[in-house]
Amino acid sequence: MAKEKCKKCGEEISIFATKCPNCGASTVSGKDFFFGIIGLIAIAWVVGAIFSGDEGSYDEPTPSAEPTAKADDKCGSDLRCLADEYHIVAGINCEPYVERLAKYQMRWTDGFLDRKFPYKGWDHKKRTITYYGDYAEFQNQYGAWSNVVYECEFDPRLERVINVKAKQGRLPFDR
Repeated sequence: MAKEKCKKCGEEISIFATKCPNCGASTVSGKDFFFGIIGLIAIAWVVGAIFSGDEGSYDEPTPSAEPTAKADDKCGSDLRCLADEYHIVAGINCEPYVERLAKYQMRWTDGFLDRKFPYKGWDHKKRTITYYGDYAEFQNQYGAWSNVVYECEFDPRLERVINVKAKQGRLPFDR
């Protein structure tokens, strides 16, 4: 076992001891104490950040009040370009609505690198984009899980969800 000398009485003590068994002097230096306190504060901050989530944050997504000009300048009226530009924003806004479609429990089955809404389509008349996928399962009243296909109609000009649907099944094509 590794030993060191007590700074007060000179006796050999274990390096893991917090007090000298001979004289009772503390072996913890001010530097060690300081970094220990900083470490505890950092851990408390991380734990607080994880558990301080506002439970109402996904109840009603708030769309922006004015249309964004950034993507409109880049894409113009090309809905295919707008669908690519707004894919992440639409995914964030659509996700809670899809989750609320489940009568009981629901779970996402997408992988770490998968997108929840991997496919898209657009309606030129309404100028909306529909994002859809099948990376979710809904639970029935007996506790069994079934795959669902979900879709979310999104207005890129207002960054607002228009309509959300889900039905049991899988998309008919391979990934």
